[in-house]
Amino acid sequence: MITVLDFDDLYDKEEFYQSAPHQRINLREVPGTNGYCEDSAAETIRERIRAGKPSHIYFLGSGNYHYVSFLLQKEICRDFTLVLFDCHTDLQKPLFPELLSCGCWVRRAMDEMEHLKKVILIGTSAAYLREVEPRYRNHMAAVPEEEAVSPDFDWKTWLQREIRTDVYLSLDKDVLSLSELSTNWDQGSMTTGQVCRICTMIAQDRNILGADICGEYQGGLLSGRREIMQSDRVNKEVLECLDGMMPLPDDPQR
Repeated sequence: MITVLDFDDLYDKEEFYQSAPHQRINLREVPGTNGYCEDSAAETIRERIRAGKPSHIYFLGSGNYHYVSFLLQKEICRDFTLVLFDCHTDLQKPLFPELLSCGCWVRRAMDEMEHLKKVILIGTSAAYLREVEPRYRNHMAAVPEEEAVSPDFDWKTWLQREIRTDVYLSLDKDVLSLSELSTNWDQGSMTTGQVCRICTMIAQDRNILGADICGEYQGGLLSGRREIMQSDRVNKEVLECLDGMMPLPDDPQR
């Protein structure tokens, strides 16, 4: 079972989920959600997700809603490692401390989640990694963009050394090259195939508790058929990769 969160109409134009068991959760009318999430909006999102069918794969919409990953991980009741594919760290100091946002949700997770033991950042810009505050660096490991795309990087050894618990996967498609698709943020240079191969290697050694995917292109009137088809193709490829890694429906992952 996959869950598609509808903050807007972006997924109406895609087909990747239609042949798989899925549910769509309507959040279009919920105010205070775009980029920043007010407490009342977070509670509404949480309630609607809980009211749905159990699911291990969530599609969140554009990167503006990546903070929903925080809400999903808050439900996990065992020790885990977050493996995050993202051009950005999402560890920014919040402009509005009372609001959850797409730029600070990892910081909030590291501050508040007792079961989150480590954060792994993959494909992140080295410039953004240099901005991470020292107190967070002690609880994370990273493979910067330049190393992540290198054919010489020893992923198997590195992953086995850095990951010692069950894993939650989060993919912001802005980690991918512009040759793969377009998002509404600056982008990295990984390929979908690279991301899927890394996920497969992780799943060979660790239990995957769940996953979320964001990074749909919010182009408004400029969003053409090409961008939609690119995003749909990537979503389909990622879904096919992740689907076999997930726990059975009756496995209490959280």
